[in-house]
Amino acid sequence: MSIQKLLQAFNKTHFTNPTSIAHQAIASKIAKTLIKSGLKPFETTPLLLSNFNSDIANLVLSNSNLPPQSCLSFFKFLRRNPSPVAHKPDLQAHVILICRLYKAQKFAEMKNVLSYIATDVSLRCPVINLVSLIENETAEAKFVEKLCDMLFRVYADNRLFDEAMSVFDYMENSGMKIDERSCMVYLIALKRSDQMNMCFGFFQRMVKANVNITVYTMTIAIDGLCKTGDFKRARDLMVEMIGKGIKANVFTYNTLINGYIKRKDFVGVNEMLSLMESDQVAYNAATYTLLIEWYGRSGRIGEVERVFDEMRERGMEADVHRGLTQNVVTYTVMISGLSKEGRSDEAFRLYDEMIEAGLTPDNRVYTSLVGSLHTART
Repeated sequence: MSIQKLLQAFNKTHFTNPTSIAHQAIASKIAKTLIKSGLKPFETTPLLLSNFNSDIANLVLSNSNLPPQSCLSFFKFLRRNPSPVAHKPDLQAHVILICRLYKAQKFAEMKNVLSYIATDVSLRCPVINLVSLIENETAEAKFVEKLCDMLFRVYADNRLFDEAMSVFDYMENSGMKIDERSCMVYLIALKRSDQMNMCFGFFQRMVKANVNITVYTMTIAIDGLCKTGDFKRARDLMVEMIGKGIKANVFTYNTLINGYIKRKDFVGVNEMLSLMESDQVAYNAATYTLLIEWYGRSGRIGEVERVFDEMRERGMEADVHRGLTQNVVTYTVMISGLSKEGRSDEAFRLYDEMIEAGLTPDNRVYTSLVGSLHTART
């Protein structure tokens, strides 16, 4: 049965007794008013809804003559201004509107309505109950799959992780296709909530459920493992996924390099650099920034200069604010490099930041700054 037939079936069930017939008459009158004049009459004359209730609200929203946008406007009006009788739209009203919005392909608004259900404890219910409100009347599997996928994202966005997993379980058990992009939304939400162990656990569920895995979801899982200090498992995961045809990219390697640098594991850093070379993965600005920090911490000024020069030759800029520890060596090399190019304003800006960071410049910094002024004039 199509969604349109579902809405028609809902209307037909309300002609079984005089009360339902009366409600249908009121709903029809409200719909005609909305079509002709919009919300203004109801905003200026609240008494027009004096006999209003949830049953009438559902009939209005399911009226096929009322455009979906008008349904949505009326629904939002009811949420903002519930009458003493009807209160806010009930769960059935939300479901009816979701059906209308899906048919009209207004997916962003459909997601918003699902958000109302997810965040309102009086409306929130197990996913199987929500789906049953639709599945009892329609066999449109594509719609149900879209609904579940969207609900999964909504729960993830609102960091309702248990509820999101219940939707994931339902979709897996029902044989529905699970979108990798939706899983990424869930992984990112876990990461932002500092739920690193859950990141890896969910990634394993994705693999088990045969969700399409990309390098991006793999990198998020690896980052979660690195943040919990489980570098061996992070590296093993990368190797395992490479064996399954998922090649690590520069972001994956940067994640591991950053983790190894923070724990001062130079063997691990060298291993990642060797793998990048063998896999022919080119460095990006973040890689160079990490290497400048690494060599700077080790006091290997020559290596810092080499990396800095190579980075500049490729037209990249190191970011001292992102991922780069503020230390004398890195500031000195960067100020020296900018000074040689006559970029005195940027060199002095870094000098000011160096002072603010409580670091003491050496003679090389002052010599470079003086030289930058001379280079800028010539």
